[in-house]
Amino acid sequence: MNGRRRINVAVVGDRGVGKTSLITSAAQEVFSERPVPVLPPTRFPADFAVVSEPVDVIAFDTSSRPEDAQAVDETIRAADVVIFMEGLIREFPVIEVSIRTSSRKLRSVLDVFYQAIKTVLYPKAPLLDATTGRLTTPCVKALLRIFLMCDSDGDGALNDEELNTFQFLCFGQPLTPDELASVRQMVAERMADGLSDAGLLFPGFMYLHTLFLTRGRLESTWTVLRLFGYNEQLRISDSVLDRLPRPPGSSSSSSDPSSSSDGSSSSSSVLELSEQALLYLGHVFDIYDSSRSGVLSPMDLEHMFNRAPVPIYQVRSCVHLM
Repeated sequence: MNGRRRINVAVVGDRGVGKTSLITSAAQEVFSERPVPVLPPTRFPADFAVVSEPVDVIAFDTSSRPEDAQAVDETIRAADVVIFMEGLIREFPVIEVSIRTSSRKLRSVLDVFYQAIKTVLYPKAPLLDATTGRLTTPCVKALLRIFLMCDSDGDGALNDEELNTFQFLCFGQPLTPDELASVRQMVAERMADGLSDAGLLFPGFMYLHTLFLTRGRLESTWTVLRLFGYNEQLRISDSVLDRLPRPPGSSSSSSDPSSSSDGSSSSSSVLELSEQALLYLGHVFDIYDSSRSGVLSPMDLEHMFNRAPVPIYQVRSCVHLM
C-alpha cells in the first residue's frame, strides 16, 4: 500500500458523445482526432489534483455497444463516482455537478475529473437533503456538538474570540476584523435569529454551512467535521476513539476489556485524574452550575453533556461537587 486513496471513475454515455476523448484530453492534455474505440483503465498523474489527501485516480472508459451492457453495469458498480456524458444538458436529481466541456479545445476537461474527485472526498448526500435543500439531521447534530464545544463560555453564542479560535483551529488562520464584520452583517441580513449581541448563534452557524454546501464548498464543512472526529457516516471515527488513553495492560483489539495483551488480568489497574484534569473539570462544573449553588441540576447536566456525540446517560439525580 502506498498510502494513497484510490478513486475509480467510470465514464459512461451514448455513442459518439466523446467519452474516450474526455479521458485522453484530461489525462494527457492532448486531443486525439482518431481515438481508439475503448481505452484501457487510465491512471492520472499523481499530482493531477490538489485535494485534502493523496489520491490515485483511475478512469474507466466504457463501450456503447448493446452487447457490452453487462460489462458497463459492472464497471459502474465498481466505481466510486460516475461521469455521465450526453450531448444535451438536462437536470437529473442524482447528478451533483453539471459542466459544459470541450475535449477538442481542452476546455474544462480537468475540472470534470476534479469535480468527480471532490464528490468522493466531500460527499454531499450525508450533509444536505437534495429534496429540501436543508441540512440533514445527522449533520445538524454534528454541527451543534461542534458549536457547543467552541462556545467556551457556555453562553449559547460564539463571540469574536471564540469564532476566531474555531476559524484558526479548522483553517489555520483567523478572520480579520473586516471579515468578522462581513460575516456578522451577512448573517444579520439573511438570518434574523442567527445573531445576537453576544455573537453568532447556532442558526447563524448552520446558515453559514448551508451556504458553503449550496455554493459547492463542501470541503469547508467536511474540513470542520473531520477535524472534530467525524467520518463520512457522520459518526465519531474509530481512529479518534483509538487515541483515547487506556488502562495499563489493556488492548484496543482485545474482546475482553479486563484482559491485557499477554493474557494477564488488568482489573487491579488504578487510574487517577491528574491535577490539571481536576482543575479543568472544576472549571467546567462552574460554567454549567447555573444556580451557583455547587450542585448541577438535571437541566445543567443535560446542557453539559449535549456536547457528547451520543447521549451519555439519562439524568436521574443532581450532582454535588465536594
